[in-house]
Amino acid sequence: MSSSGRDLSLACGVLFVGMSLAACGGEPPPSPAGPISFGAEPLAVLSSTTGAKQVTVWTSPQPPVKGVNAVQLLVTDATTGAALDGLSVQAVPWMPSHAHGTSAKTQVLPQAGGLYQVDNVYLYMDGTWELRTTLGAAGGDDTVVPVFDVP
Repeated sequence: MSSSGRDLSLACGVLFVGMSLAACGGEPPPSPAGPISFGAEPLAVLSSTTGAKQVTVWTSPQPPVKGVNAVQLLVTDATTGAALDGLSVQAVPWMPSHAHGTSAKTQVLPQAGGLYQVDNVYLYMDGTWELRTTLGAAGGDDTVVPVFDVP
């Protein structure tokens, strides 16, 4: 095959992969539209799966929109109300009706006072999304699943 034929084949392959990723939400997320700001009123207050933790949830923007969002979690002991710092927190956006996530990886930034900021929450299509969140601790993992309806 000539060099121009290989170049054309390579270009077509790259175009096909790029179009395939875009169709499945694999395109890189756009940058957030503005500064991250969490409102005074939480979007939700949830009990963890084991009931040992209470998680208060805010989003930026609030309510979440199609595109890149940030989520702030306040994790407290459900019995005492004490803030829980030092947890290993992982968060994965998931669209249950389509059984898929997103190609963008979230980043969790622990803060003081039981606060954890989850950046790069990419909700690339409208519908109901879950943020499947694992709250890891020495006593074992716990989970919480905030749900967002994106118009």
